Amino acid sequence: MSGMATDDDGSRKTIRAVEKSLTILEALHRRDGGGVTALSEDVELSMGAISHHLATLEAAGLVTIVDGEYQPTIRFLSYGAKARERSQVYQIARRGVDELAQETGEIVRLAVEREFQSFCLYQSLGDAVTEPWTLTGMEEPLYRTGGGKALLAEFSDDRLDSYLNQVEFVRGTSNTVTDAQRLREQIEDVRETGIAFDDEEHLEGVRCVGTSITDESGNLLGAISVSGRVERVDDERFREAIPRELQNIAGVVGISSTYSVWE
Repeated sequence: MSGMATDDDGSRKTIRAVEKSLTILEALHRRDGGGVTALSEDVELSMGAISHHLATLEAAGLVTIVDGEYQPTIRFLSYGAKARERSQVYQIARRGVDELAQETGEIVRLAVEREFQSFCLYQSLGDAVTEPWTLTGMEEPLYRTGGGKALLAEFSDDRLDSYLNQVEFVRGTSNTVTDAQRLREQIEDVRETGIAFDDEEHLEGVRCVGTSITDESGNLLGAISVSGRVERVDDERFREAIPRELQNIAGVVGISSTYSVWE
């Protein structure tokens, strides 16, 4: 009977060459492109080995050379789009995200957590937004955004402890929380209120409010957030109006997920 290949200790076998290629792709993504010399600073491989991996990835259509630097190709967009279409929370929540963007006039995003990062699955722009500062597919630190903190609040105590013990805080602005105990206190507040705030903690001049989406059984599906420029999002909108609108939409999405049929 066929099955997943494993080592003697029961762990799943992996192919080292593929791991190295994926490490190079991750470095290209993190650097927003680069050459062999630049990549050698991030990847523990010789420049010759890096060149061979890049040549293989280029032949497969996964990287290309732009202005003398290697860049991931648009093929990844095709992979991601198909994966997103299979996502239950995306199918259920995107209409609510669009409606909330129309109501608030701001950027509304649907995020999920993957490997202790907030991943933007979908976003919709309201009429007040002329130059969006976020993109679908962006990964962001959980501790710096309203949506990210809302996701953290749904972690079990053990998983939250694990996150706080390994996270490396990097300031996005002077308001960024960089202390694990202070972040823990914020998460406790989110657990009590259901609302998470980012008051210019991720980007200067931008306020963000987030809330989690859970189904009837309490399973975490994702988070919805509203982001806007400080000149449009005063304290009343930030602390009162937007949280009410967010929780209304999140509640509808959670109920819809309970009764949806998804295969």
